[in-house]
Amino acid sequence: MFTKNLPPQSALYINPCKGIHTYFMNYNIDVLYLDINNIILSIDENMEPRKFGKLRKKAVSVIELSSGRIKETKTQVGQVVEIIREGGEWLHNRNILKLLSNYGIKGLTIKGKLIM
Repeated sequence: MFTKNLPPQSALYINPCKGIHTYFMNYNIDVLYLDINNIILSIDENMEPRKFGKLRKKAVSVIELSSGRIKETKTQVGQVVEIIREGGEWLHNRNILKLLSNYGIKGLTIKGKLIM
């Protein structure tokens, strides 16, 4: 929020979260809705500013990516997102609302393919 863009190699991880909005944003984003096992339940591509996303009752967390990243990486519902910290340590579910790149996150992968 209140930023000019979301850099392509950055993401925002929100946990707990069942839905998002893009009020106070000045750019489109891609959104992944994850369950407790980081399985992608739903996807919103190219979500415009000043919109409310649908509430996903089974979602426990959300990852916001720069617009076009989902299409570029061929990310699909049912895939598992791995959230890996520097040094290979897993980031377990806890309340986090930060840019992953600022939290020491090395990357996000789906089936070994880097998406962030």
